[in-house]
Amino acid sequence: MSFTETLSQHYADVRARLGLGPARPFHFRPPQPKPVAIERVPKAPTPTLNERIVLAAREAAARIEKGDFIGRRTPVIIAVCEEAFMLRPGAIASASRRGHLIAPRHVGMTLAWLFTTYSWATIGRDFNRDHTTVIHGRDKFLPLARDLLSAEPEGPVKRVMADVAEKRGLMP
Repeated sequence: MSFTETLSQHYADVRARLGLGPARPFHFRPPQPKPVAIERVPKAPTPTLNERIVLAAREAAARIEKGDFIGRRTPVIIAVCEEAFMLRPGAIASASRRGHLIAPRHVGMTLAWLFTTYSWATIGRDFNRDHTTVIHGRDKFLPLARDLLSAEPEGPVKRVMADVAEKRGLMP
């Protein structure tokens, strides 16, 4: 008796002692044909951080200049940043400290500082953060935002920034 037969007999004896009945026959599955390669359509490239900052700044400045908001400018800037960074509404001003929200939140704070005359505390309240967080976010992204936005052609971004700088008594 071969090893395979001996092992099969052993398993049959064990199943009989346990009252499990005869073993089900083993069914051989023929090899499946390989799936046909599907040609994938390349995804559109994901915008970089720089592109998202410029996109958010352009859209926020356009909305601010048009005046299609009620009351404060900061909620408009928050909504625009959420759109530019593809986040759910309310994510930037939420209490969450998740990493994927930090850069969009800091960009929003920087744009709020650039496009409004609000104090750091007021911007912080709109973002549900402390004023020191606003200062940190602004310091982190202000050089990048200024470099990117200085390359912008004359348009809403330049006009809104110049208007705010004039109100603050600063050079744009």
